[in-house]
Amino acid sequence: THMAKVQAVVGWLRRTHSYTTNLKRDERIADPLEDFLFAEKDGHCEYFASAAAILLRAGGVPTRYVNGFLGGEWNDLRQAITVRENRAHSWIEAYLGSEGWVRVDATPSLSRTSRMGKLRQMVDAAELFWGRWVVEYNASQQILLAHRLGQKLGFSGRSFGRDRHLTGLTRRQALVFAGMVVMAIV
Repeated sequence: THMAKVQAVVGWLRRTHSYTTNLKRDERIADPLEDFLFAEKDGHCEYFASAAAILLRAGGVPTRYVNGFLGGEWNDLRQAITVRENRAHSWIEAYLGSEGWVRVDATPSLSRTSRMGKLRQMVDAAELFWGRWVVEYNASQQILLAHRLGQKLGFSGRSFGRDRHLTGLTRRQALVFAGMVVMAIV
């Protein structure tokens, strides 16, 4: 059956080949997949997916190659999963008749940590904040952020139009404003 062929190919690849990101190639072999299957036997997920796809197609099982991301790291501060480029992965899908397209991952499993350290969580949250509120946001959204920040710093209720002057600042507000200007310049 198609399922038996999938199990045989995946089992064989996992028993006879090893995962590595430190690729070695026999330059005398022109095709990288041929090199992986018959010579070096060490490769990353793209090699395992390509090998499984080709071997199953040769056995009459329709396959398609898929690239995406596998898993992520939980960030307690953001209450979200962060997916980084080191989670990029390749696998295949095999068509198994009445079951339709089924995910098939021939790459041997690696144990990966799924939680970030506190410092990494803070950096990740800061990167997300910067990306959302500065890089990706338009001018009106940036003004909204500045307005909210101004309210938190005690600037609420003031009108800062073009013809109005900044008067009546408290010492704290003036120090905060001066500090923000210095940080922007540096």
